[in-house]
Amino acid sequence: MNIRDSPATLCVLTLAFAALFVSAGSAMACPYEQLTARAAASSVEVGDDAAVHAAQSAELLGAHSAWATSQAARRTIAEGRDWRFTGQIARTANDLVSGASAPYRTRSNEQGWILATEVLEALVLAGHADATLELAGRRHKGEDGEFVVVLTSWRVINS
Repeated sequence: MNIRDSPATLCVLTLAFAALFVSAGSAMACPYEQLTARAAASSVEVGDDAAVHAAQSAELLGAHSAWATSQAARRTIAEGRDWRFTGQIARTANDLVSGASAPYRTRSNEQGWILATEVLEALVLAGHADATLELAGRRHKGEDGEFVVVLTSWRVINS
């Protein structure tokens, strides 16, 4: 009899695979709970891997696809350049032609559409969308010629 044919071995292998799958899933789990817990704070900072998660709020996504938003965020992180901005953001019509959701823009001459990620969602949930902010992330010029931004951190300067 082959050891792989043993019911006990099959059970152990199944449990080991399940434990590996669950631990890998939780290690790669979406940081949404962490961000909402920190949303009451005056700042948030995440790594690139966490920054690409699309917002979960229907208000921020609108009629746009969470998948397209996440893909645009991944591309921006991968191909974009480091970006910093100090100032205010403004609510937009959220009408990027790419299908990604970008419900806010920076209020400056160097405008960029801010993709609806969980980092932006934490900022909005905390009630800081009207504050003067210090923002950081990655910025990339999309196929439609518009600059899009993925936030990796925000800090309230003046509310």
